[in-house]
Amino acid sequence: MRIFTNENGQPPHPGAVIQEALNELNVSLREFAKAMDIAPSTASRILTGKAALTPERAVKLAVVIGSSAEVWLKLQNAYSLAEAKKTVDLSRLHDLRGKLAHSLALAKNGKLYDGDEVFDGLIRELR
Repeated sequence: MRIFTNENGQPPHPGAVIQEALNELNVSLREFAKAMDIAPSTASRILTGKAALTPERAVKLAVVIGSSAEVWLKLQNAYSLAEAKKTVDLSRLHDLRGKLAHSLALAKNGKLYDGDEVFDGLIRELR
């Protein structure tokens, strides 16, 4: 899926995309809220980016506006991840990948390993 970006190169909040669609369709906030079976205040919070698009709302949105719930959630996840990358303080975190790779290798050599492809990929990625 191609994730759209706003003028800052960041993924937009789904509410901005929904608002554009509503403008093109000439649909009011109240009409949108009624179609979604949500309170107008909730609809407003979604459209202004103050509320996240939940899986339940994504399912409703797929019926009301189109696309799929998965696409709407991918857009929300892209936005949420971009926001987290801007706000999470990484300064106190410690990188455990080397330690984890060593433990995983020991588990593999100690016959606690079942040949799982995901496990193999994780070990390769951590090395």
